[in-house]
Amino acid sequence: MLRSLDGSTDRHAQTVDPSRAQQSDQPLTRADSGLEGFVDLDHAATTRLRPEVAEAMEPFGSLRYGNPSGSHSLARDAVRAVDEAREQIAEVVGCRPSEVIFTSGGTEADNHAITGGLPARSAQPVCSAVEHHAVLDVVHALGGHTVGVNSGGQIDHADLAAVLNRVAESGAAVGVVSVMLANNEVGSINDLSAVA
Repeated sequence: MLRSLDGSTDRHAQTVDPSRAQQSDQPLTRADSGLEGFVDLDHAATTRLRPEVAEAMEPFGSLRYGNPSGSHSLARDAVRAVDEAREQIAEVVGCRPSEVIFTSGGTEADNHAITGGLPARSAQPVCSAVEHHAVLDVVHALGGHTVGVNSGGQIDHADLAAVLNRVAESGAAVGVVSVMLANNEVGSINDLSAVA
């Protein structure tokens, strides 16, 4: 159990006084929030923005907030910004801008990656038994297969080979194999080159 700065074992016991933020035009500091000296190791589902990211995003929350699906000037500005971001990402990862897909979050992205990787209805997805539930749930819903892990939490390569053989023997194709590089709960690292 983690101990909060105030000594309690409830991680969420210490909260920031929202009235403090309204007393000044200055942003809260870590000291103001009671978090000075606090090390946040819980970045599982959310994390604070880096200052340069917040600065780059700020205009889109106040001045350039148009809906990219609209037909007015604010919308056209938003479309240009989205297209520019798509091109920048494509250049960094080495793909075409048309291959960059923005989603609302990790679960949608995982679902899209798995279902988009299935070339035919008969293709079956395969994943490790310790994938995030955003992956496990869609693989199970599609009638896919899970592969066991060893005592260190890494994929069991012999079990992976056996699962792939069973799928092939059934006459089906494997559409996608999903194995996370680093487990989000226990931190085990998989050797993806060995899986490939």
